[in-house]
Amino acid sequence: MPVRTWYPASPFRESAEALTLQPGEKREGVDIEMKKSPSYCMEGTVFGPMGAAALQFSLEAMPPSSGVSSSGGMFMMAPSGTTAADGQFHICDLYPVIYRLSAGDPNASSPKSVHGSTDIAITDQDLNGVRINAGPGKSLDGEVVWDSDPPATPVTNKVSVSVVPLFRIGYLGGRYDVPGTFTVDGVFPEEYEVQARFNAPGVYVKDVTFSDRSVRDEPLRPASAMNGAGLRVVMAHDGGAIAVQVNDKDGNPVADLFVLTLPAEVSSEGELAARIEQGESDQAGQHTTPTLAPGKYYVLAIDRPMDRSPETIGRLWRSRNRYREVDLPANGSAQVKIEPGKIE
Repeated sequence: MPVRTWYPASPFRESAEALTLQPGEKREGVDIEMKKSPSYCMEGTVFGPMGAAALQFSLEAMPPSSGVSSSGGMFMMAPSGTTAADGQFHICDLYPVIYRLSAGDPNASSPKSVHGSTDIAITDQDLNGVRINAGPGKSLDGEVVWDSDPPATPVTNKVSVSVVPLFRIGYLGGRYDVPGTFTVDGVFPEEYEVQARFNAPGVYVKDVTFSDRSVRDEPLRPASAMNGAGLRVVMAHDGGAIAVQVNDKDGNPVADLFVLTLPAEVSSEGELAARIEQGESDQAGQHTTPTLAPGKYYVLAIDRPMDRSPETIGRLWRSRNRYREVDLPANGSAQVKIEPGKIE
């Protein structure tokens, strides 16, 4: 049977060859030689809280092909189905690789859902007697706090906090008071992305921590912390915004360009990818960023939306100090004029 093959002819992503396209380039002759292997089967039983039960299951080869995309969208490509009433399942047409087998309720966003997953290696034979336990999630306590004294005028807007599984569809969370406490129910021992968003002048999310470690740009792993650890959303009120004017070389405003705002104080390509702000210039060539933390930024305008592929982020990382530099003061604003450019 054919197996998942990475360009040009490898069943393993680690040995694949990366393709980097230049703007406007049309690449031909990108041929992939599909690999083949013997086909194997797997059979087993799914157990819920009350014993063997009919639950939804999915199976995908690692690394995963489902989860959260770089733009925040969710996608699903894993083969799936529902077990028999006694929890039995039987899957064939499997090639040798490590798979993640997951089972649970179809609605992963419900706090009362059950879920379980395990990694299984198919080598050179069928697998029998596979067992997966799907249990209820736990509660994750959290708090929203100020990083210093609260502002003189109380904030009435709420902060939106989403706890998103990295390897399956669904999300948990809600909108919470600033400051205040909250509880997210239905959290399982897997990896999550925490998304915290707030919209008000001068106020922004400064950090999100779990067990005294920042998870703003890193996966949240609830199972890795001691009992009693909670999620902490840290808010600040010394932010500002950057007003960007995009003109062509003759001084005419340029509309519908994509304006990128890159924080200078980042330590890795991954952190850069997570913290880039992207907006669009209006008919007057103007764009104002959302509230940002004070500090140094680089600003660039390009003619197409930026993708967050490793190749694009790598190019931005290497060339970021070539773009227009802007210093955003605390509790202030900044203005900058730029011409259309490109990611070099």
